Amino acid sequence: MQYRRYAAIFALALVLISTSGCIYLRLLKVKQQLAAYHGYLRIENHTGLSLLFLEPVLLKDDFLFLAKRHPTRNESLGQTTRWHYLFEKRLAEGQSEKRNFDLPMDFFFQQNKLVMARFPVRFLIILKKPVIVQGLRALGKAKVYLNSRIVSGDFYENADMATIRAPTKAQMLKLLGKPTFSETETGAIKLTYRYRLQPGKQDAQKRPASGWVRLTFDSRTGALLKGELKFSIIHLSMDFRPPKEKTPAPRPTPIAT
Repeated sequence: MQYRRYAAIFALALVLISTSGCIYLRLLKVKQQLAAYHGYLRIENHTGLSLLFLEPVLLKDDFLFLAKRHPTRNESLGQTTRWHYLFEKRLAEGQSEKRNFDLPMDFFFQQNKLVMARFPVRFLIILKKPVIVQGLRALGKAKVYLNSRIVSGDFYENADMATIRAPTKAQMLKLLGKPTFSETETGAIKLTYRYRLQPGKQDAQKRPASGWVRLTFDSRTGALLKGELKFSIIHLSMDFRPPKEKTPAPRPTPIAT
C-alpha cells in the first residue's frame, strides 16, 4: 500500500513536469525566491504597488498556464510588454458603491520573462511595506497540496511579532470596499468578494472567467483570521492567527464560481 502511494506521487510529479514543460520547476524557483525575498524581489511605487523580480523566472506561457486566460489587453513598450488584467468587482443585486473597487493588475515582461507586477496604489497606502513583505515570504514558505492544488501558508511564520500585524477588517474594507456577501458564525464574520475578469480579444468567445476572495475576521476585535483567493487553478489560503491563538484549522473549502 505504501509503495502504491509513493508510486502515485511520483507519477503525478512526472505528469506535472512533462505536460507543463517544467512549469512546476519554475514555480518552485519563484516560491524559493519569495521565501528568501532579499536579493530576489523589491517593492517600489511606480504609480502603484510594484513588485520587481530581480532574477526573473516565470515565462509568459507559465502565466497563461496558471490564469487560463489572456490579458484584458496588452501593449508593447519598447523592449517591455505589458499585460493588463482587469478584475471587475461583482456586487450583490441592489448594492452600489461611491468608489470604484475593481482590481486592475499589470504584469511586465522583458525577454519573455516576468520582471514586474503592479497593483493599485491603495494597496501600498493601506498595507504597509513590512506587512506586504511578510505576506510574500509566508507565501514562499507555504505548503503545496498537489492533489487539490491548494497553497496554504502561515502569515506569522518567523514574523517579528513586535512590528508585524495582519490587516484588520477596517483596513480591508478600505482596500476592497463592500463585500459581495457576508455571513456570520460563532465568533467570526466571513466577507466574500467576487470578481469577473474582463476578457481580452483572444478570449472574447470563451466563458467569462470568475474568481473570489474570502476573508474571515474575529467578530469582536476585527482581527483577520484567514484569507483565501481562488482564480482558475490558483487557490491560495493564508492563516493569519497569531501563534498563541492557533488551533488546528480546517482545510480550505472551495466556492463555486
